Parts: sequence; structure tokens; C-alpha cells
Amino acid sequence: MRIHSAAGLAVLFAFVLMVATSQALLTDGWRRVSDPIATGKHREPRAISCVSLSSCVVIGQRDGRAVAAQWNGAQWATRSLPGSASAFYTDLACASGSSCIAIDAHGGSARWDGTIWRSDPMPQPALAVSCPTSRDCVAVGGSGLPGAPPAAERWDGTAWTAMEVAGPASTTFTDVACSAVRNCIAVGYAVTGPPVYKANRPTSTVIEHWDGANWSVMPSPNAHGALANLLSAVACPAPTSCEAVGYDIDAANVGTSKASRPLILRLNAGHWALQSVPGLLAKRELTDVSCSSPAACTAVGRRQVSRTTLPSMLTLTYRWNGRAWSRAAVIDPGRKTGASELTGVACPTAAGCVAIGHATRPARRDVAFADRWRATRRH
Repeated sequence: MRIHSAAGLAVLFAFVLMVATSQALLTDGWRRVSDPIATGKHREPRAISCVSLSSCVVIGQRDGRAVAAQWNGAQWATRSLPGSASAFYTDLACASGSSCIAIDAHGGSARWDGTIWRSDPMPQPALAVSCPTSRDCVAVGGSGLPGAPPAAERWDGTAWTAMEVAGPASTTFTDVACSAVRNCIAVGYAVTGPPVYKANRPTSTVIEHWDGANWSVMPSPNAHGALANLLSAVACPAPTSCEAVGYDIDAANVGTSKASRPLILRLNAGHWALQSVPGLLAKRELTDVSCSSPAACTAVGRRQVSRTTLPSMLTLTYRWNGRAWSRAAVIDPGRKTGASELTGVACPTAAGCVAIGHATRPARRDVAFADRWRATRRH
């Protein structure tokens, strides 16, 4: 699940960004592709999963109804998801082009078998899912209510069963990544106190590991001087290598537009450590991350640029090369609209990534954008 903050994005249009990369490439560029949710006044893609650059699935909302859009390398095919009128799908995972599972935060899941989406009940609502194979998936979530534990469930190819989870109370898992059938990392946050300013509650990062038998808490750092620390997504390209992203709320700027700062943690040699994030840090949040290898990751999100003029919010992208994170420029539809943000990214191979997002026009006009990012070679 990705933590989305769609304030100010009242009229949404969807767009897709595709990027091709390799170690022999120096700079990157985007090109436009078709809109995954092509019709409707309010279009909001929430999550994406790709088994290749020519096989992707996006879930989201179209005029209040849940839909899934499938990419075959040339065009998107859109279908309604089970319970589309009342469902709120937040995440999905595809083990193959004919095997995907989408999670409905209101309860239950939807399973794609290559022909149709089918509904499956779950013991408790979840927010995120990871599927290393078509018969092995782990879903996580949590209510975030005072004293409530996090939630985890396992899919065995036939049904979901609840898992016993360790960890602090008042915890919500926001995402999970399984590098193998018996090796999963769940990330999220734990509420540690009452509200300090309006709805801002003190929170700390929470990370747990599942070894195929038990969940165990992994020590995880928090940002210096932060009131709140929230992890929104995690990617694990190898059993001992993971990147977790989100944002923290600067205690010194609570209640101002400068409070949000990007947060990145890296797992290396069994220990989580804070990562240096380059450039201006204020007013930035990361919503998703994907890695094709331990040395190639892309994180996406949003950055606030103004509270009084347009555009008010623009997309945010960082790249990891195995040594450091750096800002990556994208063609941002928000510059010609009212606001935009990237809500998901998938990097199935080192050849490239697909990023999804939404934006709005101030005049309540719904326009679709799609761009592809290509790299130029060294000369």
C-alpha cells in the first residue's frame, strides 16, 4: 500500500511514465504513453505491478469505481474489479501475466487468473501484498487504532489464513516485499503518543521480517528531529538487500508547508540505516520504490511548490545507483495543470521502469497524460 495524500487533487487525470535505463547510459528522458485509465472525469491510479515492460497491471479508481488496467506493451485494457462500486483497492502484486492479486482495504482481495478477476475473502482487511509465486502471497495492514496490532495474512493458492505478528501495538503495516517464498519484509509505522498539532501524531518506523515461520521486529532508525516517521513502501531485490521509503515530519516545522521531508532506509548486512537524500528536503514525500537489482532503484512521490499559486504540487523522483541517491528529472504534467504526484513505480528489469500518477486542472477539466522515459547513451 502506498500512503497517498491527495489534498488539492480534486479533479484527477492519470498519466504513465516509462523509463529505460542501463549502466551504459548517462542521462534519462521520458516519452509519453497512453493513459491507463483513459475515460472518466475522476481517474486515480493507485498501484502498479509489472512482470516485464510489456506486461503491467494498474489498479485504481474511475469515477468512484474500482478498475484494473492491463498493459501489453502497446495499449491498456480496462476491466472492473469485484465490488467496484464500494471497494477501495490499495495494492496489487503479479507473479506472472496471468496471476495477480489486488487488495481491497475494505476487506477481501481480487485474483486475476488470466481471464477474469475473482473475489476471495480474507480473515481481516489488508493494505498491501507481495507474491513471489502465484501460490504464495503475503498481505499486511493494520487499523492504526490505539493498542491494535499490525495484521498479516498468507495466501496458499486456495485461501487466505491469518498470521501471528510480533511488534509494537498501534502499528500499521503499509507495504510488504517478499524476495523469496519464506523471506518477507513488512514496513510501516507505530503511533507512539497523542496528537501534538492538529492531526499530527508522534510515530516511529516499524520494520518486521518473516522467515517462513515467524515474524520478528528489526531495529529501524528514525529521522533526527522528527515528530513523525512514516514508511510507505519497501522493495527487496535480494534476500539481504532492501530499500524502504516514506517521509518524516520535522518537529521544528510542524504545521507549516516545510514539515514533510523524504525518508529512505536501506537494509545492508542485516542492519537498517538512514540514507542521505540530496537537494532541498522540505515539502517532499516519497510514496513508492522499486528495484531491479541492489544497485538500481527508483523512488517516486510528490513535492509541494506553492500553497497559493499553481502548480501547487509536482512529481518527485530519485534514483539509486548502488552508491548514492540522486534526483531524476521527469516531464511533469503538473506544470501545465494544477497539481500532480507519482503514486507508484515498477522496475521489472534493468531495462526500465513504469511510473504512474495523477494530476488535476484548476478549471475542473480532465486531461490524460502519459510519458516514457528513455536514456541517452554516452558519446
